[in-house]
Amino acid sequence: MIFVNMKRVILLCLISVSLLSCSSDNDCFIVDQVEQLRVIQIEKKDYFVYLKITGWHDKIVFYELYDQEPVFNQCGISETLPVSTMNVNPDLDPEKEKVSGLIINSRSKEMTVIYSKDDSQDEYLQLLENVSIEIVRIQF
Repeated sequence: MIFVNMKRVILLCLISVSLLSCSSDNDCFIVDQVEQLRVIQIEKKDYFVYLKITGWHDKIVFYELYDQEPVFNQCGISETLPVSTMNVNPDLDPEKEKVSGLIINSRSKEMTVIYSKDDSQDEYLQLLENVSIEIVRIQF
């Protein structure tokens, strides 16, 4: 009798665990923080500049440029691929050096992050969000 009850308990536990482990496609372990910074025009076409912060403990920060407005799921992931992505230097010491600008090449859509020594007391995230964006035309 005790053996039969133990079997039922074990079976019930296994079923519970298997049901709990089932998940939908939108479940995510780490949610990316995504923020649209600006809509800019390059050669009469709208482009969308986003700031994305990903990672659990060690955050990775980068800018993304899209040629169409992306839609992000609850995990911060979009099916729309960025035209260009540029990482912010992960070794950046925000106490000594800060992101001061973002340059976008109008032809290749490549981005370059500009750093400067900055003694301002602005929060690191605020500086990332308020970055100045310049579009340059490179002639070949």
